[in-house]
Amino acid sequence: MTSPIITRQRDLDELCKRIESADLIGFDTEFVSEDTFHPELCLIQVVTPTELAVVDPQALDVRAFWQILARGDHTTVLHAGREELSFILRAVKTRRR
Repeated sequence: MTSPIITRQRDLDELCKRIESADLIGFDTEFVSEDTFHPELCLIQVVTPTELAVVDPQALDVRAFWQILARGDHTTVLHAGREELSFILRAVKTRRR
């Protein structure tokens, strides 16, 4: 399993196409929340049974990634996910249910 660092939109789009069919998606983020109303997303780490990637969200439009996670036709695993859930909900413009 390779672990690419994704810094080009084309590579993120390809990753999203591949993980769209995954039954299990894990992810974690790194962010800065000091001196900001909403945390500033700095890094997304993604894993599926066949993929492992690190995404630079400051260089890319990551809305398609959040939309895949929000669809809910898979199991999503996250660690201490309060902020991660907030990133998803803001990106897809919805509220918690």
